[in-house]
Amino acid sequence: MLRILILISLSFLNSVIARAQSADEFFNSGNAHSKQGQFIQAISDYTQSIKIDPQYAYAYNNRGLANLNLLNLPQAISDYNKAIEIDPKFAVPYFNLGMVYKNQGKLSQAIVDLSKAIEIEPDYDIAYQNRGIIEDLQDKHAQAISDFTKAIVSNPNDVEYYYDRGIAYDNEGRYAQAISDFNSVIAHNPSLPRAYFNRGLAYGNKGSYDQAISDFSKAIGLDAKDAGAYNDRGLIYYYEDSYDLAIADFNKAIELNNKDAQAYSNRAIAYYYKQEYDEAWADVHKVEELGVSVNIHLISLLREVSGGPRS
Repeated sequence: MLRILILISLSFLNSVIARAQSADEFFNSGNAHSKQGQFIQAISDYTQSIKIDPQYAYAYNNRGLANLNLLNLPQAISDYNKAIEIDPKFAVPYFNLGMVYKNQGKLSQAIVDLSKAIEIEPDYDIAYQNRGIIEDLQDKHAQAISDFTKAIVSNPNDVEYYYDRGIAYDNEGRYAQAISDFNSVIAHNPSLPRAYFNRGLAYGNKGSYDQAISDFSKAIGLDAKDAGAYNDRGLIYYYEDSYDLAIADFNKAIELNNKDAQAYSNRAIAYYYKQEYDEAWADVHKVEELGVSVNIHLISLLREVSGGPRS
């Protein structure tokens, strides 16, 4: 009798092991399909894994990722929530939920979930980064800087965190710190146009126009289709009263993006100061056609020199 009980116990144990291995095999197969971009097959594998082991939190999380890649957002959210229900100390699905809500523009909910991920894993650098990005969008620049700094402490080798902190510093008016962070990014990757562009913005905001022009020119040299760099270099030329150079840059920005109302508006101002009022009015009308409000002060000035309304 004892031998029969032992055999039954061994048989049960072997069955459990076989089931667990099978769940892992489907899980690993799902991961392999996901890496290859085969998300439908991945979902099928993760689903099989879950059928074998309904408490497999990692399978729910990864199925959520596969659903997200197929833009099945309700299914993705459901999978992440199920993973959390099974394992409330699993930080990753909280992060993934936060990213879904961030991309949906539900920023407050995104911060709740990202903060929960950080609470569980205090060194979760990418969670700090994304919470910081949201805080910066909400004009909470000091909090954003704090989060980017924590991301840097957790992972000092990721220059994106320096880049994001540089933007937050610039937004808070701490231009020297912003420039320092962009210097770090450029030292790591001297061929990154957006680093020069944003350092140029910081130099421009600081009033260091020569350095700003140099950085915008460098960004343009690395990416000749960067309409924003032409537009912002044009603004610096305008601030220096170099109206012809400013207009040339605004022309190029418009050539690259003929829906850029800001470039038309900036060019209108430059034309006004060159006393080329017809050209200025033409740009004002173009801004209006694009459905953007025109600078009221500019309209007033143009009417004053044109002898009456033109719009």
